[in-house]
Amino acid sequence: MMLAAALTRTDKLKIVQALSLAEKEIIHWLKFGKTNYEIAQILGKSEYTIKTQIHKALAKTGAVNRTALALLGV
Repeated sequence: MMLAAALTRTDKLKIVQALSLAEKEIIHWLKFGKTNYEIAQILGKSEYTIKTQIHKALAKTGAVNRTALALLGV
């Protein structure tokens, strides 16, 4: 994946549209440096669910890690 700053607005929009609402919520909390456990507590889900949704978002966006996901600024 290219750095978020290098993405065009159109590219970023396509990536964001591919994400589910749950994935977008998780990325929102990643921007604040929250752990999987903290995100699970905030959203009322299990840590396993959060981890799975992060992996799905990584696959959909091509991001290499959770920091790169957070840089998408969803």
